[in-house]
Amino acid sequence: MKKLTKRKGFNFLRSYFDVLNELQNDTDKVNFLLSIINKQFLNESPDGLNFIVNLCYESQRHQIESSVKGWERAANDTLGTTLVTTLGTTPMTTPKELEEKEELKEKEKVKGEKPKKVFTAEINQCYEDTLQYFTNNLHPKNEKEKFLWLDTIEKLERIDEIPLSWTLHIVKRTREDVFWVKNFLSITKLRKKNSDGKLWAEVFIEKFRTRKAPEDIEMDRLRLKYTGNGE
Repeated sequence: MKKLTKRKGFNFLRSYFDVLNELQNDTDKVNFLLSIINKQFLNESPDGLNFIVNLCYESQRHQIESSVKGWERAANDTLGTTLVTTLGTTPMTTPKELEEKEELKEKEKVKGEKPKKVFTAEINQCYEDTLQYFTNNLHPKNEKEKFLWLDTIEKLERIDEIPLSWTLHIVKRTREDVFWVKNFLSITKLRKKNSDGKLWAEVFIEKFRTRKAPEDIEMDRLRLKYTGNGE
């Protein structure tokens, strides 16, 4: 039977060699070497050693066992004896190879991930405020849908130059409309375009403008910005 080890190698210390040279009998030398090798590769403690060889082994026990425990910690595995009858086995992975594989996996994972967009406290607050105008069944149901709502609000401010307060006002007025309450079901609609190629945010600004409130005065300003029909 062939003994298969998970370990690829170990450091043969100078102290092992010095003790080996103190032994006069070749059989004792072989038994001493085998006791070290079997412990290092298979974690098998020596058994049946004579007094002299056992004394020599005990003098090196601390270094030998420290080496075994160090390998097990690094590999996150244990050494043991596995008997095989053929040589066509898959080579064991060493601790270094394991570490390299894990490091490669982490790099590939990080490489494949896009930086997560972070929204300001103001954007998050606007999102929370708009929820009151939608029934619970229309609220985002997962993190992906929530992200789309937040992203829409952020782009309305940054790209379309619509202040957060006016985004909230647009949502409020549109959701209060008898017709649009059944057709305006998500904030994401505001940055989509109608058949004329206009943002729905622009359409709603034009539709719900009046001069009865400060908010509507600002909405009128935004309408003029989009249409270019100001005085």
